[in-house]
Amino acid sequence: MASLTQHSIRSRADIARIEAEMPLAQRLPERSVLDVLIGAAARDADRIALTMLVTGAPDEQPRRISYR
Repeated sequence: MASLTQHSIRSRADIARIEAEMPLAQRLPERSVLDVLIGAAARDADRIALTMLVTGAPDEQPRRISYR
C-alpha cells in the first residue's frame, strides 16, 4: 500500500526531503491499477471496489462490485 507523507510540499527542498525519507519504489510499491486492486482485495475482499451506472438512467440503481 502506498506510504504517503504528512508533510506539505511547497518547494524543491520539500521534495528533496520527502524523497530522501523513502525511495519512490518503497513509497509506492504498486506499479499498476491491477496491483492496487490485488492489494486491496487481499486486505478486505468484501469491501466495495467499484460502483458504476451502466445506463445512466435517472432512476438507475448503482451496480456495486466487491474486490472478491
